[in-house]
Amino acid sequence: MKITYDERYNIAYLQIQETSAAARTVSVGEDINIDILEDGSVAGIEFLNAQKQLLLASGEPLVLINSTLNQVKKISLM
Repeated sequence: MKITYDERYNIAYLQIQETSAAARTVSVGEDINIDILEDGSVAGIEFLNAQKQLLLASGEPLVLINSTLNQVKKISLM
């Protein structure tokens, strides 16, 4: 899994699985698109206006939590 952020366009992308297969994009809201593969699995989620969608405007970091290992990692996207 990988998260990318383009500050210039304020777009974040959560890549759930790496694939070279074509995906169809489904808009599920004004600022969220989901890429779905032919087998119905999700390839990734695109967040337009990412600072608002991910609540980054306040300067808060993105928090990744691995509950299995009880680990927390904070990532600043600003």
